[in-house]
Parts: sequence; structure tokens; C-alpha cells
Amino acid sequence: MKKNKLNQDEMGKILGKGRSMVGYYANGKSNPDPNTIVKIANYFGITIDELILTNLRKPKDYTFIARNPAQEGTIMYGDPESEIRHLNEKVHLLRKQIEDLQEHVSTQNMLIRELKKAERKK
Repeated sequence: MKKNKLNQDEMGKILGKGRSMVGYYANGKSNPDPNTIVKIANYFGITIDELILTNLRKPKDYTFIARNPAQEGTIMYGDPESEIRHLNEKVHLLRKQIEDLQEHVSTQNMLIRELKKAERKK
């Protein structure tokens, strides 16, 4: 959170989150909810696409936004290998999120079945 010289406490106040949660976001240990993503993008004056698709840890001169109107908003990383690595990382994270959601839904369904069983026994 060094852009605009903010520390994690300051960013947490802006987002309505604690310093530790901002640290989790910064270290990739947690993903912000949609409302927080909007707040971050608005604060830094960038689009949500730029926030999500841009690897902010890469040197600024290496990442750019294509200005060809046909590619407006397209994020490039300079070489295909970097782009592929970046996309593979995103796919891996999305698969993990899907697995977590499937597990959550399965647990919720199991709890619903147990509640229905308990109600029938009454």
C-alpha cells in the first residue's frame, strides 16, 4: 500500500477494514469483497478491470494499457510468457474460489438436510 504513501492502517480506514485485513489483501492471502474492490478502484482513480487485471507489483514501465480503440482496456505485460503466467495464476485462484464455494454449498445443503430431519422428528 505504498502508492500515494499510504500505510495499511490508513488504507484500512479508507476501506472500513482493519490493518490486518488490508495486509491479507496486499499479500494475496485474502480477496476483497466486491464493495471493497469498488472502493479501492475509486480511491486510486482506476477502473475495476485495471485493479483486478493489472499485477501492481510489476514495474510500472513494464505494464501498460493498450490504447488501440479495438483493444481499449486490454492489459498487456510485455511478453507472452508473462501474460500466460499471469493468466494461469488467475485461473488457479478462480479454481480455488470455486472449490471453496462448492464446499460451502455442500456444507449448507448438509445442514439444511439435518434441520429438515430434526423438524420431521418433532
